[in-house]
Amino acid sequence: MALADLAIEFGADDGDDLMLANRHIGERFISLYWKHGQPYSTGLPGSVSDVLVQNKGAQAAVVSAISAFRSNSPITSPQAAASLPGYQALVSAVTATVSAQALKYLQNFGGGTDEFFFERASAGRIRLKPGIAYCLRRFYPLIQQLARTHWIDHIKQNGRT
Repeated sequence: MALADLAIEFGADDGDDLMLANRHIGERFISLYWKHGQPYSTGLPGSVSDVLVQNKGAQAAVVSAISAFRSNSPITSPQAAASLPGYQALVSAVTATVSAQALKYLQNFGGGTDEFFFERASAGRIRLKPGIAYCLRRFYPLIQQLARTHWIDHIKQNGRT
């Protein structure tokens, strides 16, 4: 979703490639996961508020970083949080995690990597290959629906709260 959002924001419908800074991707992850870093509760008597666990093992690193940041601040939006002193450290931590995890494994299939979607262009940047930004823009509603549906299915199968 982060790449599709950034294709909408920075891309064009010309079919060209699109350079994206990893930092922009990290900031988009923060926007997408901001509400996930807030404790929730069922509201039932005796229930405990906690952050939704999004992995079968340990909590997702991005969610943990956002949750820790949010626990020290009453700010309710990532846009408002951007002016706080610790926000740039949060962006750096999330960007490092996204680069080391999501961007590293997004194009892995059958034990190998196939850079069909993007390539690492330079330190801190990726290049969406020609036609990718256009397709992400053109099919954005479908991509958004599929991403949300699969995320919800993942959480349901996770079985942890």
